[in-house]
Amino acid sequence: MPKFILGIVLFIIGSIGTLFLIYITLEFPNLYDTSELITYVGFRGFLRNNIVELLFSVFGLFTLSGLVTSVLAAYTNLLEK
Repeated sequence: MPKFILGIVLFIIGSIGTLFLIYITLEFPNLYDTSELITYVGFRGFLRNNIVELLFSVFGLFTLSGLVTSVLAAYTNLLEK
């Protein structure tokens, strides 16, 4: 059960961070090119020098790892019963 809770916490942190970054990029369009917003969300941000893309990558990884952790924990919990 603690892995399930850890997964949910990671997912919530990643989701809130991603939504906050989307708000920042839409509120301040000069800070970041919003046409490339969806294109560079993910691992490509690590290859570029833009801090916003790097943060998108980090929060995206938090979201994905939290989702995978919670799903795997729930699945293994079902298998044990």
